[in-house]
Amino acid sequence: LKTKKGKSDFMSMVDIDEVKAKNNYLAKELNEREKDLEQNRTVIAKFQSKLKELVDENKQLEQGMKEILQAIKDMQKDTSVKDGETALMIPSLERLVNAIELKNTEGVFDPSLHLKAQVDQLTGRNEELRKELRESRKEAIDFSNQLAKANAKIANLENERQLLRK
Repeated sequence: LKTKKGKSDFMSMVDIDEVKAKNNYLAKELNEREKDLEQNRTVIAKFQSKLKELVDENKQLEQGMKEILQAIKDMQKDTSVKDGETALMIPSLERLVNAIELKNTEGVFDPSLHLKAQVDQLTGRNEELRKELRESRKEAIDFSNQLAKANAKIANLENERQLLRK
């Protein structure tokens, strides 16, 4: 009888160890799944935020398009416009374009990016103006030289004319 009881105690110890091992394994799996769930919730929250931003941007774009359409319709009604030459002034469209330009490639708003773009644009325009100024000065010098030559030629011709009269 004692051997049977010892054998049964041994079997129950093995069963308990197995149950503990399974319990530890399942606890680890549960922790991993909970971490995954939390990460997925974070990702979902980010996507929902991005979706809200895109919906808002889409509404702004729709409003801009409506304003463009209205401006075009108003322009077509205006008979004083000749040959379709007119400048459409649509403030919401300009705001949208500026907002789009303010986003960098990742879609994140960066105020310094807009300022840098403006500085780059102004620097480029400044260079163009300087080049045009140099060319204008060169042309002015050329014209001045041509004028001086023409005046000298006129003076010579007048002198010759006066000599021929005498």
